[in-house]
Amino acid sequence: MLNARLFDPSRIYQLASVAWGVALFLLPFNRFGGIRNAALLVLLISLLALWRMVPTTGRLTHSRGLMMGLLVVCWALIVSIFGPYPAESMSAISKDLLIQMLLVAGAWRLVRDEKTIQRSLLIALAGFLTVSFLSAGEIADSGFSSLFSANIEEAPRRHNAFWGGYAASASVYLPMLVGIAVLFPMRPLWRGGVVALIIFVLLLTVLYGSRSALLIVFLTGIAGFILVRRFRILLVLLALLVAVFTGLYSQADLGYLNKYKSLTKPETYVTNQGLGLRLAVWQGVTEVIAERPWLGFGYGWKKLAWVINEKGFAARWRAEEPDLAQYYLGDSATASYGRVNPHNYILQVAFELGVIGLVLVFGFWAMVVTASIRLIRYHKGVIARWSGVLLLTLIGYFLSNINNGYWVGGVANLAVAIAGMALALYDESAKA
Repeated sequence: MLNARLFDPSRIYQLASVAWGVALFLLPFNRFGGIRNAALLVLLISLLALWRMVPTTGRLTHSRGLMMGLLVVCWALIVSIFGPYPAESMSAISKDLLIQMLLVAGAWRLVRDEKTIQRSLLIALAGFLTVSFLSAGEIADSGFSSLFSANIEEAPRRHNAFWGGYAASASVYLPMLVGIAVLFPMRPLWRGGVVALIIFVLLLTVLYGSRSALLIVFLTGIAGFILVRRFRILLVLLALLVAVFTGLYSQADLGYLNKYKSLTKPETYVTNQGLGLRLAVWQGVTEVIAERPWLGFGYGWKKLAWVINEKGFAARWRAEEPDLAQYYLGDSATASYGRVNPHNYILQVAFELGVIGLVLVFGFWAMVVTASIRLIRYHKGVIARWSGVLLLTLIGYFLSNINNGYWVGGVANLAVAIAGMALALYDESAKA
């Protein structure tokens, strides 16, 4: 009798749902990695148990998106095992790719309707808002003046702080919050509360000092209003934003945050210095990719430093390309493991998986976006609204990856979880 209760599929499903929820809640935290990994382990065991006890009724074989995702995983394994750095690549797979596979599998097995999507996204948002309030506490503790210091260690922007990397997370969580505010009908009191949260998160994002995050939030906000065709409200908000920006930043001296003034200058978007040496970064990694364009160097970006040193790029850049040397080498004669980053999603994937892998990854995301758009077009009510939230979050993620390479990490993990939700919900709605 006890064994029957213990191995009851409904109880295991509940256990998997709890583990899935804990993992989603902890995604934006820089701390609590042990608890997050424990939740993912419980999720893995629960999913395996459900797979043995409850058939999936052919869902796997009928989902093109999930099959494309499996092709990406298989290709990553092949190029890693047979690449020049198999041990390093397999270590990276065990740390990052396995987590993403679990998040997609969790969504695929647990998401059945719009209520599951709602619960999952609200849990994810709750985690981010908790980080936001803890970040506000860190700011108050360190002193408001520290926000205007260019020294990252003098402000709570350091990586081990709750506020560390906050702008990157806001680039995807804030579009999610904006989507809920724009797409769902609410009572005035509830809408006022959501708007207050948006303003609070936006303020923390602005204080963080990330130009790209601010642009991403701005563009996804426009996309949200266009999605619901509220053009008058959009025009009013744009006029208000221009007035506030002009009033605050044309006159005030805000130290570290003066970088926002550069957003109005055209050279910010086309010059190497304006883009924070991004053009040099992209040029360097493009030259490295040319060494193995089709197959890449295997999963994991940190080995980029090894390739730079072993293939003679370090010496040549030091002699001929000072901008490249400045970023990739710093004051050293060689690149340091884990220090250099491609700062672009496309280039990072091409470096790791080659052009073939990049095509597969694009195919996966194309199917995810297509599923989200079809859910919006062919459904009404709650399903269409939550699908719109998923799409806006993905837009924020894609825009983030122009200037960064969120192929792994908390932001990427949220994106793949949302991809799994979109594919699962589309599959379920297609069967209805």
